[in-house]
Amino acid sequence: MKERITKPLDKPALMGHIIANFPNHELSLRAAKGIILGGAEFLEIQIPFSDSNADGVVIQEACQDVLEGDFQLHDAFKLVRDLNSHGKIILMTYANIIFKYGIERFILEAKNAGSHGLIIPDLPLGEDEGLRESAKKHDIFIIELITPNMPEERMREIIHQTPCEILYIVARSGITGDKTAIDQSILDYLKKLKELTNKRLAIGFGIQSYEQVSILKDYADIIVAGSYFVTEIKKDPSTEALKLSTERLMGRV
Repeated sequence: MKERITKPLDKPALMGHIIANFPNHELSLRAAKGIILGGAEFLEIQIPFSDSNADGVVIQEACQDVLEGDFQLHDAFKLVRDLNSHGKIILMTYANIIFKYGIERFILEAKNAGSHGLIIPDLPLGEDEGLRESAKKHDIFIIELITPNMPEERMREIIHQTPCEILYIVARSGITGDKTAIDQSILDYLKKLKELTNKRLAIGFGIQSYEQVSILKDYADIIVAGSYFVTEIKKDPSTEALKLSTERLMGRV
């Protein structure tokens, strides 16, 4: 079989993704360090949730495995503390977890643990019970989501209102996990967003290969890879294995 030849990319940057405590705290810590050593600028740590309706089977199963153990929210904050000196850590969770825990309490613990920002997929503008205001007060960014079917007026509203330098761009409708075909419609969508804002565009949902990354390099400022890394962790959670997986995704090996 002919060996694949890749060309290392100077851009885009990478946001790797892990599930807190999958398969356990120590192994998720080792895997996370491997992703960062492999060149990820950001590491997204997902707090396991039993009703993660935007997540595909790979992430749902990993969340379920963690939740069947003795996982508590403070375990996620501990993971952030253990990793924050290694890179920029983003906590990803769903709004109900924060509301149940207490908005101010959650924001303060995330900030004190060293979280660079938050991703909350189900948090619409104007219906956040003061969460964005609390985050702003404590100088922690909420990375807002833009979706393919969103009206341009709504996109402009989000861009105008968010102080965060990053926008999370959902590549397609549906759930995570399935490989996204990078066609002209996605590239046109990204080109349009680049005309609307100078913020860094982080594109995710189904990014699983160097070939996809190389197509997106002139459109995306940051690649977000979730199911790809959870699958790799399931195979081998060692630091060395995840470093190699990261380098492979970005064409560095």
